[in-house]
Amino acid sequence: MPTIPLHRTRKERAPVSGVVGRAQSSGGISDRSQVCFITMSYRFAKQQHDYSDLASGRVLYSLPGYPAFPVRLASEIFQRCMKRRAVAGHTHSVTLYDPCCGGAYHLSTLAYGHWRTIQAIIGSDIDPQAVQLATRNLSLLTPDGLEKRIRELMVSYRDYGKESHQVSRTPGEQLNLKTG
Repeated sequence: MPTIPLHRTRKERAPVSGVVGRAQSSGGISDRSQVCFITMSYRFAKQQHDYSDLASGRVLYSLPGYPAFPVRLASEIFQRCMKRRAVAGHTHSVTLYDPCCGGAYHLSTLAYGHWRTIQAIIGSDIDPQAVQLATRNLSLLTPDGLEKRIRELMVSYRDYGKESHQVSRTPGEQLNLKTG
């Protein structure tokens, strides 16, 4: 039976726990394949903050079929990369590139959380609709783009009365302070 190897260095002493079991899928994965689930210990993003202001559709734009990425996990991975760079003597800001960015949710949330360490963001996708969504989300990284989104949410609240549109105004304004 093929197995999925786990690679860890001695420096990474975070416990790896998990279960290895048979895949129970009707498509794509053979019933004889093994699947490994691991638990990652957070070293940087240890606190569970309320990321609801970054929720897809609340301030960031969203469309069906373009999923969000867990903000805390993205932050942890980014900070681990930055730590490795610092150990290697690289302390300058970075360019983020996501070749399959979808709606750029991942890139946008990383930019909000780590604004000072990112000099440029590049996203690409094969899907033109994804590129349009990514363009809209990445526009929120500018004060003008975020102000436009706040106005859109205010109009939506006025027209539809949805609480989520009103609540979004405050996080949008808070995010605007971060980009300004």
